[in-house]
Amino acid sequence: MKGEHPNGGGEATSWDCGRTRAQVARHLDGELGESEAVQLRGHLLSCPGCRAQFQGERLLKRWFVPVETPAVPDGFAARVAALATVSAAMGDRGGELVPAPRAERPPANALEMPRLLQFTTTLVGLAAAALLLLSLALAMDNRPSRPTVLLADPLPEALERLDELNRAERAAAAERAQNPTAPQPERP
Repeated sequence: MKGEHPNGGGEATSWDCGRTRAQVARHLDGELGESEAVQLRGHLLSCPGCRAQFQGERLLKRWFVPVETPAVPDGFAARVAALATVSAAMGDRGGELVPAPRAERPPANALEMPRLLQFTTTLVGLAAAALLLLSLALAMDNRPSRPTVLLADPLPEALERLDELNRAERAAAAERAQNPTAPQPERP
């Protein structure tokens, strides 16, 4: 719409919103002349709706990065022309795929390959089984033959010994308290 903007821009320009929205992509691609670009920017400053569309398209354009055109190898056109000529000389079969002719007898080494592959996989399987058995045998050899059981629990004996030491220490402390002038025994 020309003149007053419904979005509250207030400023009249010679561009309407429809024309602006049509020209946003050309402006982002750098295809507008300077005078058109100035008018577009003036409208974008005064119209929040068109400005929002412009910003959205500018963000979208950042996702599409231009790529270089791949280089065509030398002689590519000549090879395509030669293939087209050969195809035309053989006759058009309407796009039908024709299987390649088969040889009467496969080469000798083609028969030997499945046998070699079967032998190799069998050999690898046997080697893996042998390694598994060897590792199990070694693991069994390192295990004790019978579980080691403690014949006597040393904890009660150790507690009893600690009680004896505590009683002896209390007795020595009581004796020192009764006879303070006696020489003090050295502690170990």
